[in-house]
Amino acid sequence: MNPILEAALHYAEHFKWSVIPLSPGAKIPPKGFSVIPFRERIASHEEIESWWKANPKYNIGIITGKLSNLFVVDHDKHKPEYSENEALKYIPDNIITTTCTTPSGGEHQYFLFSGAEGMTIKAGFAPAMDYRGEGGYVVAPPSVNGNGNAYRWVEGLTPDECPPAVLEVSFLKIITNSIYGDVTKSDVSPEHLVTAVTKRYIWEDGKRDDNLYYVAQCLKDCGAENDYISQVLRAIMLSWKEVNEAWITEKVKSATDRLARKDRNWQEDVDRFIAVTDGSFSVTDCYHALQAVTKLDKGAVRIALNRRKNKAIQKVGSKDGVYSKLDQNMEFLTFDDKKEVAYPVTLPMVLDSLVEINSGNIILVAGEYNSGKTTFLLNVLCDNKNKVPIRYLSSEMDSSEFKKRFRGFGLPLDFWKPDDLTDYVKLKKNNDYHHCLKPDGLNIIDYLEFRDSDYTLGAEIMRQIHDALGKGICIVGIQKKEGTRLPRSGDLVLEKLRLAISLTKYPGERELIVAEILKGKMPRMGKCDGKKAMYEIKDLGSRFKEERPWGYWK
Repeated sequence: MNPILEAALHYAEHFKWSVIPLSPGAKIPPKGFSVIPFRERIASHEEIESWWKANPKYNIGIITGKLSNLFVVDHDKHKPEYSENEALKYIPDNIITTTCTTPSGGEHQYFLFSGAEGMTIKAGFAPAMDYRGEGGYVVAPPSVNGNGNAYRWVEGLTPDECPPAVLEVSFLKIITNSIYGDVTKSDVSPEHLVTAVTKRYIWEDGKRDDNLYYVAQCLKDCGAENDYISQVLRAIMLSWKEVNEAWITEKVKSATDRLARKDRNWQEDVDRFIAVTDGSFSVTDCYHALQAVTKLDKGAVRIALNRRKNKAIQKVGSKDGVYSKLDQNMEFLTFDDKKEVAYPVTLPMVLDSLVEINSGNIILVAGEYNSGKTTFLLNVLCDNKNKVPIRYLSSEMDSSEFKKRFRGFGLPLDFWKPDDLTDYVKLKKNNDYHHCLKPDGLNIIDYLEFRDSDYTLGAEIMRQIHDALGKGICIVGIQKKEGTRLPRSGDLVLEKLRLAISLTKYPGERELIVAEILKGKMPRMGKCDGKKAMYEIKDLGSRFKEERPWGYWK
């Protein structure tokens, strides 16, 4: 049988919920279908079958309100204004009731409508929270949205395992304080809303058990003694010419037990359990550790775990109810419609036209002795000064050495001086590079030295720099051995880089160098790894003159 049809029949025949068809992948009824009759009566088996025979892909809608005895609270958790702490003010986490998740990551909590007579439909009664009462309906599992993502019952909180609970008194108080704007029918008065619990019709057959418990719960929450509650329940029962002491005792005990459970913050207990648990664990492990014994206690644990799914814990394998802890250092990425913009840096040798550079990137310039590393880095400084925040970190040059190198550029000294955008730092051997960076600026390290000549530290230093960057980038100069392609720290240092180039002296009288792209992670015009270009260093080590453009040659 069609699983959606099967579910629709089960809801109608087993729970006496009024079912309607909704358009495939949508929340609206099919064209031409009238919802109104099914607010007054529950569709027959034959009617329901005929709907899904007409279109097997129909979604399921369930009428809320008096007929189905349902009141549904919708938590739009995907909305930025939704606050779990705010939601708990209305419905504490010790309230265990039928619950389903929505394709958008929200949640529908199903309650009994008894006690909420007169409540209709309200959007935004709290930040990103709505409710559906008389005159409303909700989409029910296993319906799907337009992308094929399904509404699903929360494990352990399906209507078969966990029937809808009585509405929380605190919730009703908050709602009824502002409900008058929702009342549209002339026969519903504010007095009705406030005093509905004393109206005779709520003691009709089929409602007595729920509403007797509701009265006991209200009185207990107000601080009434058990003997007083028993007297009230006894008087109510006498009004329909019946007294059942066992029934009274049961309701008083249920209300008392519920109040005791209310004092326990299950979410905090579950969070502590997750924090101290290593490896995978089952829901049953959590029950045992927290001594969750009753059905309601276990339901509270499941709700608390469900809130932490894909945040603090993740499901393990295909078996239900088995989780493992997520690494809290993980950062979950989100994707919006904003166009990605490259970091506004100009690079020598037209490298910025070959590789896209973005915030958080590292560029490595590995060069032999006197092969143009500082020329490269000073050109970065010159081409970007007064455009972006810059920090130039030097391990060798002091201010007098800087001034000598500046002369070749033919620019006044005032151009180079520190200002609001640019500063210079003299590095010492005991400096941790990542602590010296300007996280949101252009950082230039000239050049990377290793403590005790321990070149194995290269990869770790790059990781530290990468983690320290915010919106900025870092360009790192590093030595390499003559005649080799890779820097002294080896290939591991390349892992965190967006761009790495190698500078090698070309034999001969002229100051020629060969630049090779060791790694270009985001090429603008096809693969560029291994491309080479040849340049002559001119004007006292201040300028590169192209001798041979970028290409693949030996």
